[in-house]
Amino acid sequence: IELKDVVYCRLGTRDIEGAEWFAVNILGLEVAERQRGSVHFKSDSRSHTLAVEGDPDEQVTAFEVAGTSELQAAAATREKLGHPVHAGTAEECSVRHVREFIRFTDPTGNGIELVVRPDQSAQRYHGTRDAGITG
Repeated sequence: IELKDVVYCRLGTRDIEGAEWFAVNILGLEVAERQRGSVHFKSDSRSHTLAVEGDPDEQVTAFEVAGTSELQAAAATREKLGHPVHAGTAEECSVRHVREFIRFTDPTGNGIELVVRPDQSAQRYHGTRDAGITG
């Protein structure tokens, strides 16, 4: 599996307010979005780089892959080796701000997500376009 980048971490907590305070005041992150029992934070041009949610057992790190074919190949390889893979639903993709993803557990029990096309911040996109840079 060829990874392009670390995209985000999703951390579970029972203390959303405390986690938000820590992320903003200690880590220096910016609140990007609040939705249904979670807070998303950003540190760069991505829509978010950290999400905190209500279930402390849900700890996930997400990595970007180049595209759908790479994502499907990764899923097929894991399943061929007898390791189950969960393909993200449309709602799960929307919450994560990605086009598609798969989720699985690594050998030590950590949640891993491989994602395609993480959203970029609209604010940065417009700022880049306004500066006369196209892309």
